Amino acid sequence: MPVQVLSLLGFMDQPEAVNYLSVLSLLADRTEPALLRAWADARSRLGEPFPRAGKPAMEPIPTSHQAYVEELARSPLVTPFASMKPAFALVEIESLLAYQFHLELPRSQMLAGSAKPTLDEMFRICLPHHPEAVPYRCVVQTNGVLVESRSLNLRMLGMLDPKDGAAGIAFGSASPLVQVAQFNGRAYLRNGFHRAYALRKRGATHMPSMLLHPKGVSELGARGNGETFGLPLLESANPPSVGHYCQDRAYELPIRVGRRMIQATWTEYVLLEPD
Repeated sequence: MPVQVLSLLGFMDQPEAVNYLSVLSLLADRTEPALLRAWADARSRLGEPFPRAGKPAMEPIPTSHQAYVEELARSPLVTPFASMKPAFALVEIESLLAYQFHLELPRSQMLAGSAKPTLDEMFRICLPHHPEAVPYRCVVQTNGVLVESRSLNLRMLGMLDPKDGAAGIAFGSASPLVQVAQFNGRAYLRNGFHRAYALRKRGATHMPSMLLHPKGVSELGARGNGETFGLPLLESANPPSVGHYCQDRAYELPIRVGRRMIQATWTEYVLLEPD
């Protein structure tokens, strides 16, 4: 089954857009002329450059929620980000730069509601104290194991410390925290696109976020090379922003459903010493 997404297709150049649509989209007509028409339509929807893109307003955490944030700051959910000097603030949603190509509408609709979210609700949604429980299944193989999940939030977290006669990989859910990265004088939404879109559509203008200060593009997450938008576009005078999603300037289309596969393999052999 396809999944409906909002895509910032219009920010891509022609070859990138055609490749993106050819590989991912499930449009009824996927001939090149039809894909070029879709790309042109997407470009026409973008409108003028978004005001203050990359320069969101930020407000301090209210006194009423300081204890909540202080407890989170001491938790294992924040520890992996220590090198990026994490802090917390209420961040304006629409002005954040968006390097992610698309967001899935069903995931955002899970947070839909008719009422403007309260601060308590937004803190629970954006800065939860517990990781997401991601369902997965393991398939044991002759010389390895395959971990499979329909959720792309399942990630390989690193290597297990080889001790006590065991070695392998650690896997689990990606960080559940909404993250805003400040890099080269601009602010990027690093994690939490579906929540940002859903909360803005419900009337929220700011959302609780963990602020990070990455040292380079790798930590920022804007890898480019067909995975995300690259820095040349993001640092231009007309960059993609979360506001393009929220103000209906993105292009809706069906794409293929993906699933996460993590495979660990091992080999046992004897190495003879030289003469």
